[in-house]
Amino acid sequence: MTNQTQSTKGLDKQGYITTPYSVSNIQPEFTAVVDHTISSLVASFGERLHSIYLYGSIGRGDAIPYCSDLDMSVVFTSKVSEKDVLALEHLSEDIAAKHTVITKLDFDPGEHSQIIQPSELYRWQFWLKHCCCCLWGDDLSKEFTQHKPSFDIAVGLNEDLSDTYQSFLSQTANSQQIKSISKKILRAAYLLIAPQDNTWHHNLDDMYVSSLPYYPTYQEELKTIFALTQNAQTGSTLSLDSCHRFITNIANQLLGSESIDSDPTA
Repeated sequence: MTNQTQSTKGLDKQGYITTPYSVSNIQPEFTAVVDHTISSLVASFGERLHSIYLYGSIGRGDAIPYCSDLDMSVVFTSKVSEKDVLALEHLSEDIAAKHTVITKLDFDPGEHSQIIQPSELYRWQFWLKHCCCCLWGDDLSKEFTQHKPSFDIAVGLNEDLSDTYQSFLSQTANSQQIKSISKKILRAAYLLIAPQDNTWHHNLDDMYVSSLPYYPTYQEELKTIFALTQNAQTGSTLSLDSCHRFITNIANQLLGSESIDSDPTA
């Protein structure tokens, strides 16, 4: 990794994480669905909306029409209720059905008063600062500090991996759910080694390549998980079953019960 430039490493000269998300990066093919989503959120929630943020491949400008998701974080001025969650789900389904250029639409809702708490430094505050760009409303990211890669960030973004994985195992998953959990596992594995690798990648291909040297006993598992992030089919849960020990190891590291070099097969 020593021959990488700072830009390809995802860090600036001081080692802080750079943010490749911008409204100007939105490709023309996705402008209509982004605009429709913003107007629909405003119409549905009005004054209860504080701000709307874009993340993922569309925000980076490397989305693939008819293959990529649209991902947005939505900040509310008051507590997010079950009714709000259901309304967001309805909007998601309706907009995705009308704009087939995206495969699905995901909303991550949060409450302003919670997001600004010190306890959210490595989760919401990091997320809005380095993983999003503001589309509408008052940009909270301007108030938050810059970060360098750290174990705290890995935990802040993925400490729910164990619960998410257990929930996944308890259901009959479709291809979209398998792809989603595979992405989460790969990102979690990468974020754990990012401080040592001295990188901060935003796309799965680079995360996979950077992770390989740090998990020598789990090469096949990483290969399987990466393949599922690209092309998961309903029924490919069996492929993830072969990765169970690796996934459990990653989840335990995030919970502080395993070291990064721990091998549960030993």
